[in-house]
Amino acid sequence: EKEKGRQATGPIWAHLSMQAKNLANTLDLSELLEAMKMFCSVRYEDYELYMRLLGEMPHYVKSANTDHLCELIRLLARRRLRERNYVDMVAAHFLQKIRVTDDALPARLLI
Repeated sequence: EKEKGRQATGPIWAHLSMQAKNLANTLDLSELLEAMKMFCSVRYEDYELYMRLLGEMPHYVKSANTDHLCELIRLLARRRLRERNYVDMVAAHFLQKIRVTDDALPARLLI
């Protein structure tokens, strides 16, 4: 029986979560998104982890491209993190980037 779709549990995930929290302030935007994506993909339930990773996002949002902003919105929705401040911040910068720049978004990012 494959363990597909099961939530990640156990001591290794707690250790990885703690390491990600400790390293969050040293990661750049793409690394933060990758870390969030990996924990989201295994349905890891650690609100503090996601908030720690999200806490570093304001440093990068202004310089982020539309692909990164779109990915961040998708991750927030995927984990059902309805942190209004982060959603509003990313949405405002995302809409501004779409209006001002010619950043074309592939359709697959909008799904």
